[in-house]
Amino acid sequence: MAYNLSPCAGVPAGRRLGPGRVVALVLQLPVPAAYLGPAEEAERLLQPLRAVPGPALDLMGPVPMEDLGRITEEPIDPTPTMEHSMFLDDLGDQVIDRLTGVAGTGSGSPLTVLQIRQLGGAFARRQPGDGACGHIEEPYVLFAMGVPAAPGPAEKLADTFSRLDQAVAGHSNGRTVPNFLGPGDDLDRVWTPQTRHRLAEIKQAVDPMSTIVSNRPVQG
Repeated sequence: MAYNLSPCAGVPAGRRLGPGRVVALVLQLPVPAAYLGPAEEAERLLQPLRAVPGPALDLMGPVPMEDLGRITEEPIDPTPTMEHSMFLDDLGDQVIDRLTGVAGTGSGSPLTVLQIRQLGGAFARRQPGDGACGHIEEPYVLFAMGVPAAPGPAEKLADTFSRLDQAVAGHSNGRTVPNFLGPGDDLDRVWTPQTRHRLAEIKQAVDPMSTIVSNRPVQG
């Protein structure tokens, strides 16, 4: 995970991307969890996780209802962003070198965050009731995000997204997960045409008046 940040305490100056910027490379495994039940039972369920050696930070504890949105440490206030993502078939040295060239030290990248998330495990297992997206065969998903503070940065972000596509060419099928789609992205990057058509049929049958509104409307 790479963060492109303004200078801040605790980030070595030697990791600067350029004047006034730093890059923080972070290897981490965040484990967000929520349990709607007695605190004592939650503590019992958390014990196997807490027994794993090497925890960097443990923030598990009671959370007021109004703070549930903070569990994953994602922004909860409206923020202008541009996002881009895709599955990766592999993460070999060539892919890493290309991505580093686009967003690493000295690249001048406008990205705020570049993440490569490892999948596999439960994501890859076929199970009854998987839903429309089903299982995920690809081992990684790449996610890039930037904040377009003005038209100039927005154009630079769009160009960087194109360069990311070129960097992973031959190592990605272009698909992604629904929650990583950017504005205006094609839903066919998530669902097959057959699945999308079936979802449109269900929508028409159970909600013909579109009472349930989605920011990813399904159309046949």
